[in-house]
Amino acid sequence: MGAFVLEEGKKIVTVCGLRKIAEIVAVTNKDFSPRDRIRALRCGAEAMMYLANDAKFTQLHAFIQDENWEKLLTKIGFNPTKGKSLVLEI
Repeated sequence: MGAFVLEEGKKIVTVCGLRKIAEIVAVTNKDFSPRDRIRALRCGAEAMMYLANDAKFTQLHAFIQDENWEKLLTKIGFNPTKGKSLVLEI
């Protein structure tokens, strides 16, 4: 999408780039059984993988706040990221 290079003299100090990422956002109704919610999440994840792939993304991100969701997403193929995710409101 874009890049920025800061030089001092003839040396590069830093390079920053901006890229698009695909993020899956899921909300579940806890009135349903865990089995039904897991099945629905798997179906939803497959649909989002299809859409992300169709849009030429090579990764699908999920930012989770619940340890149970983390375990479940790991079971369906999500992997921990390198580093820690941060956000900046602009």
